[in-house]
Amino acid sequence: MKNKILFLGVTNHCASRFAEVIFNHLAGEQLLNYHSCSRGIQIQHQPDPIDPRTTNALIARGVLMTANPRHPQALQPGDLRESDYIVLISGQELSHRLDRARGIEGKQILTWEFNQVDTIPAHALYPALEAEVFLLIRRLHLQQHPYPDRITA
Repeated sequence: MKNKILFLGVTNHCASRFAEVIFNHLAGEQLLNYHSCSRGIQIQHQPDPIDPRTTNALIARGVLMTANPRHPQALQPGDLRESDYIVLISGQELSHRLDRARGIEGKQILTWEFNQVDTIPAHALYPALEAEVFLLIRRLHLQQHPYPDRITA
């Protein structure tokens, strides 16, 4: 069974979805024993299931999505319990809410400071998110394969 990474964002429409898809793409290439999902804490009705900027950023990186992407999903209590790592995107905003959550004891929690992602221009947001995902992949790769000469990302 694969270890699970949870990317937690505010609306699960933009940054957390990008991180999820990029992570799964790279983890597959690296043969890592990890899989990710993403959730949001304030799901809002959106006209598109995923932010068009996110779709465009993924296509620009050669990462294809399914023909019918899912709509944003709200965080459920089991999501925290079932995750090995929890990555808070918009970290400050989410960390206050997560402090009171059950199911996070003993979890690896990472905080990425991307506050108000809808105000960050796409040309700055997606490369920064991608860099954070690369660092996470590298960290997990070193845990799974402690010999640096095997890293290809």
